[in-house]
Amino acid sequence: MKTRTIVWTIVGIVVVAGVIFTIISRRQAGALGPYHRKRDMADWQKDYQNMLKDIEKFQTRYEREKGKISSPTGEESNIMSQIDATLQEWKTETEKFNQLQTEEERRAWWDKVTDLRKEARKLLRTLRKGGGKEGEEEGE
Repeated sequence: MKTRTIVWTIVGIVVVAGVIFTIISRRQAGALGPYHRKRDMADWQKDYQNMLKDIEKFQTRYEREKGKISSPTGEESNIMSQIDATLQEWKTETEKFNQLQTEEERRAWWDKVTDLRKEARKLLRTLRKGGGKEGEEEGE
């Protein structure tokens, strides 16, 4: 009986020590923040080239989806015009990369083009679902 008590006491101490260690290590990591490697121009050029490829892939998917819709409804036409506008803005913002001079400008550029990419993809998903309104009505 004494052996069990001793074993469970040791296990309890180890668990408490583990919890304390975890809490302390998270607090220390939070104060320092995540480590980011300094980006050089080659990294930015690679991101720019990848963004151009993403635009091409998106255009292919969008054209394929437009081909499936023979006569778009009003909602689908609205979504397609939003996609066209977002796609044009995405292209325009991506092409601004060569004019950027500082690291801060490049970070702001990256945030802007990734937001546009997310928005375009979201709109395309909505178009694939049939305009978005149909799915909401079925759920009610």
